[in-house]
Amino acid sequence: PNNVIFKRPVIKMSNDPSGNTYLVHNNKNSIYLLDKSGALSRISGKNPNVQDLPEINDVTVSKSGKVFIQYSGNAIAQFNADGTYTEIAGDTAYAARVDGAGKNARFSSITDLVADSQGNVFVLENQMAAIRKVSSNGQTTLYAGSYTKKGHKDGALTDAAFQCPA
Repeated sequence: PNNVIFKRPVIKMSNDPSGNTYLVHNNKNSIYLLDKSGALSRISGKNPNVQDLPEINDVTVSKSGKVFIQYSGNAIAQFNADGTYTEIAGDTAYAARVDGAGKNARFSSITDLVADSQGNVFVLENQMAAIRKVSSNGQTTLYAGSYTKKGHKDGALTDAAFQCPA
């Protein structure tokens, strides 16, 4: 394995189906790949061979191996094997809670991401007390919780209420 020392902590990590681990480093514009043999390589940020990414806050990997990132607070992209990324939902310039397609969707205070095997991304918005779903076609909708009611209530999906789901 490489002898790498991170001067700042790793803030998020996610594993792919092959046993590799993706790490978001605390300088918030770098993703590292720790492969199953223990080799570590920077796959984004401050590398002239790949597209620069804005402030990266989270990473998740689907069971099919698609890598998704949350960046600049309120946008989600798919990270591609060639080092580029494709924006799929949200906009870095606007914070709000708006369902819609692609960049027409708006997020606020994204706390966490998780992807399912169909390529959908579930987005936890702590201040909104909601979990949003970005479908594989880029459509964002409310999945669980509420935009208007916070609280502690068990229930099915949008009947449930969260105070702070993170």
